[in-house]
Amino acid sequence: MLPSYLLNSGFFEKTKRTNWSELNAYKDKEIGTLLEPQHPFNVEFAEDIIQQRSDNLDGGLYVATFVEFLATKLKCPKMISV
Repeated sequence: MLPSYLLNSGFFEKTKRTNWSELNAYKDKEIGTLLEPQHPFNVEFAEDIIQQRSDNLDGGLYVATFVEFLATKLKCPKMISV
């Protein structure tokens, strides 16, 4: 029911980017400047990735791709014998 509502309401067509530096949650309450990161991390933008249709709840391909990504990053063996 929720996926249908989101699809029909145009939720997935809203592509306005969030300007994180303007959000009060990320500013120092006393002086109003951006807070320094406590746990810095790198952001990598992916291009040309496949998109799942909003009315499809099958995530098998994405799970398999994520497992492959983790196995590559963590240098796991291709086959694990049990």
